[in-house]
Amino acid sequence: MMSRAANARERILAQRERIAVLQQRMRKAQDGALQNAWLRLRGLEQLRQSLGYKNVLARGFALVRDSARRPLRQAAGIAPGAVIRIEFSDGSIGAVADGGPAPSGKPVEKPQPKASLRPPGRPGGQGSLF
Repeated sequence: MMSRAANARERILAQRERIAVLQQRMRKAQDGALQNAWLRLRGLEQLRQSLGYKNVLARGFALVRDSARRPLRQAAGIAPGAVIRIEFSDGSIGAVADGGPAPSGKPVEKPQPKASLRPPGRPGGQGSLF
């Protein structure tokens, strides 16, 4: 027959084993959660970079700023002779607004449609293949 002390030791050892298993499970769960958080953070960083103005500049657009480095959104707000900076994806240059006329709102001429492949004198339809 076991003594009370030996019985208590057995229970303590069993509890320690359970605790060790639970700690191992917790570490795995935390590692998985940390991995998921890292992947999400990386995805959000990629999204942030794709929405940044530098990527817009890389696609061929330019950012125009006034002498106080404020972005200019409309040509109408730029006075003739104003000093401006034009930022491209690879750097920026200084410029002076010339005050010339703004581009007209005329529609661009559409190209003429291609000539028909139908033989002259044949109205509609596919026509003869021979």
